[in-house]
Amino acid sequence: MMHLSGRCMLEDYLLGTTNYRTGNSGFISLNLPIESLDQRTLLRSIRYSIAQIRQKQIILNFLTIAQLKHDFLTNALPVVVMKLLMNYLSRRFAVTMTEVIENPNVTERRNLLGHTIKDIIYFRPPQSNTSVSITVQRFNGEVRFACMADSQIGPKHLALTAGFRKHLQNLQDL
Repeated sequence: MMHLSGRCMLEDYLLGTTNYRTGNSGFISLNLPIESLDQRTLLRSIRYSIAQIRQKQIILNFLTIAQLKHDFLTNALPVVVMKLLMNYLSRRFAVTMTEVIENPNVTERRNLLGHTIKDIIYFRPPQSNTSVSITVQRFNGEVRFACMADSQIGPKHLALTAGFRKHLQNLQDL
């Protein structure tokens, strides 16, 4: 299994119409299979992992939301403990996934200067010990997938991002 961390954010946060605290969700950890099974078995395994998250990670999600909105953990724990905790978590979860949620009530989007936005993609760059960042985003009725790999993985970082597209095409064929 491969461990990854995931979160959701509102499109409104990216466009500057809401702030960081209201535009982001808490984190979850997801275990993805890496065995070479058939595609349907892999899909079932992913669905099972998501069902487990809904049952067992309520407290983790709550704590990370409390941190985002009220700085709960950084106020309660010493800085050294927070740094060690973040270092441990970023080593354990080297892959991050972000879902950007579209605002269905907005038909025309504008940037802070008032110009109409025709297209947008969000990349969350790898940070700390994180080496691969994946984004799933819906904008103007289209779904976008983005994959960014840390160049220090090199020379395999290009193979990772190219392989990501191939796997998405295989899922589409199901």
